[in-house]
Amino acid sequence: MIRINLLPAHEVKQRFILRTQLAVAVLLVVATVSGCVWVMYLQGQEKSQRMAALSQVEAEIASLENIVKEVDAFKIKRNQLQKQIEVVDGLKQNQRRPAPVLDALSRSLPDQVWLIGIQEKGKGMRITGKSLNGNVGIATFMENMGHSPWFGTAELVESKSEIFLNRPVVSFTLTVPVRKPKSERATS
Repeated sequence: MIRINLLPAHEVKQRFILRTQLAVAVLLVVATVSGCVWVMYLQGQEKSQRMAALSQVEAEIASLENIVKEVDAFKIKRNQLQKQIEVVDGLKQNQRRPAPVLDALSRSLPDQVWLIGIQEKGKGMRITGKSLNGNVGIATFMENMGHSPWFGTAELVESKSEIFLNRPVVSFTLTVPVRKPKSERATS
């Protein structure tokens, strides 16, 4: 059988162009969709890598936070130990002071005068006592303390006459600064 092309040549050419354009359009759509899928795949890969890196960094931060807590605990412990060392050092320094101070106080005490109480007040002492020979005994006591290298100038706070065991006595209160003699300062 013989085939006869009844379509004009112009229409055939038009159809061919249309098919070519359609094929190109389909190819472009497929390429665009493939490109979009490829970009989404790459972004998904990048996202999963970043999420893995983020979780690794978060785990590292958590471990570092534990280390920071341990360091803070060690700092607190170190500060506590430092304070304890300072207290012990202070006690050691103050431990050396009472015996010589009390010895100097005892040597300064005249006859007929006795002490009732000694209180440490800052860098000094508050001394209370009684004197059988009145204000003369108190003045002698204060003068003797002034000659000692352990004491500064004593200050009389109060003195009053009273009867003690049917005898007249003078009760007194005085304050005196305590200091280290130069020989003690050189050894410290």
